[in-house]
Amino acid sequence: MDEIQVEIKIIREKISHGCEDRERVELLNTLSGLVRQFDLAEARALADEALALAGGIAYEEGMAVSLLRIGNCYRTIGDLATAKQYLEDAKRELERFPERRQARMEAWRDLGLLHSSFNEIPQALELFQHAISLADGLDNSIYGASVRAYKGMLHVRLGEYSLGFEMQREALAIATPCGDRMTISMILHNIATIYTTLHDHESALDYMNQSLETLGDLSPPIGRAVRLNGIGLMHRLRLDTDQALRYHHQALAIARETGAREVIAAILGDLGSTYGTRGDYQSSIEYFSGSLALAEEENNDVWRSCALCGIGTTYFHLGDFDRAIENLEPALALARASHLEAQEGTCCECLSSIYESRGDIENALAYHKQWATIRLVQEGRERFNAVALVELRMKIEIAEREREALRVKNERLREEMQRSADELAVSALQLVKHIEFIDHFKLEIRKLTTQYGGDARIATALVRLIEHNSTTDHSWQMFEQQFRHIHNDFMGTLSGRYATLTPTELKICSLLKMNLSNKEIGSLLSIADRTVDTHRTSIRRKLGLKGGDNLTAFLVAV
Repeated sequence: MDEIQVEIKIIREKISHGCEDRERVELLNTLSGLVRQFDLAEARALADEALALAGGIAYEEGMAVSLLRIGNCYRTIGDLATAKQYLEDAKRELERFPERRQARMEAWRDLGLLHSSFNEIPQALELFQHAISLADGLDNSIYGASVRAYKGMLHVRLGEYSLGFEMQREALAIATPCGDRMTISMILHNIATIYTTLHDHESALDYMNQSLETLGDLSPPIGRAVRLNGIGLMHRLRLDTDQALRYHHQALAIARETGAREVIAAILGDLGSTYGTRGDYQSSIEYFSGSLALAEEENNDVWRSCALCGIGTTYFHLGDFDRAIENLEPALALARASHLEAQEGTCCECLSSIYESRGDIENALAYHKQWATIRLVQEGRERFNAVALVELRMKIEIAEREREALRVKNERLREEMQRSADELAVSALQLVKHIEFIDHFKLEIRKLTTQYGGDARIATALVRLIEHNSTTDHSWQMFEQQFRHIHNDFMGTLSGRYATLTPTELKICSLLKMNLSNKEIGSLLSIADRTVDTHRTSIRRKLGLKGGDNLTAFLVAV
């Protein structure tokens, strides 16, 4: 079972069992943050419930976190104006509670993401930097990894490729030991984007596939949609439009189920571009128009500019210049206001060609001058970036060598851990046989004493001597130490999550994790097979497992 799903299950159980109002607010807010990745409607409902409860008991800290959760729900569906209002309110309230360091970090981070969506890069960089300083003071280092990855991609957008790549490497180095699949997947997705900048589409596609594989079957649908769409983009850049469309449509189907409007708008725009690449201009206009409709509903000028630019250039290729102008001129105005240089240049180039073909030299020249100015800026930046890209390629080569060395090292560690686990299993079985032999030997002494009429006191003394000199307790202690070393304090982790488990039940859990039978467990713990069964039933109840859930599989996943 995925770790996030396990955490969600634990929190649901705590809420269902009843708790004090403040604790319930905290649990509802935490649950909202977790389920947002899977079910936006439920996440919003949980945050609303937490806000109402916190307001009813005048719990201001809880209200601030609820505002943060609600703001994130609006940001995910693409209602950025409402999201900004909630997130700024949350940030302002949370600044009154310096002890809520994680929530404050989330507020700064999420506002950074919001400003990034508005293409307000300087504000976003400042917010991310502040979020990093807060994240580095938290126990869970995964937050620092994710914010570094976000900030690194802003540097890439600014043409600071080496810095952006270094921040992805730093983020990956932090995230990998934590085992957080979502963050690792996001960083791999970012690295794929950087390879795209280098026009290394094969490497980009490889990293994009790794990003999707890292998420696994239990991945949040929004994340899966983004990764699938990214793979589609890689195929389009390789001019494999059939594969590109297949991935885009898969992504769109998933995104529509989630209701994440920002993701839907982006995928519709990418579908428009891909159909345009293969010359299917009618389909291209259809999908760009779908993206435009969402932009109008959400009053989002960035989306609107991109969609209008796509529609305008498609009509330009069709030779329908009137419709092209109808879309390109408003797209140009929005692009300028939103600082979208690529769209601005495309609009000016197309408009210049249209007016020139119509003999309107004055307008053609005006738009050509604007396009030429943009191209001069772009060419200057490209020359500057060329040096940065060479440096980046060198760093990537070094990083790839280091990555391969790390892969070999990790493979050796896995093999050593597997050998240790196998040796531990053998030790466990030997310990079982040792205990069974001692028990059998004690039984035989009593039998012989009875059979030959010996003194029962001698038999009792011999049995006590055997028990006194038996190394069973010491062997168990050695076994437990080896188990903790190999399985990273499994029993400590389990008891932390499920405090009602008894010491005997924790031992049984550790032995079940090794796939030992009831008989073998009974021998090791000197209890009957039926007693082991009783303990297993109790363990299943305390872990909240249903009838169809496999106890051993659950424990192996912890």
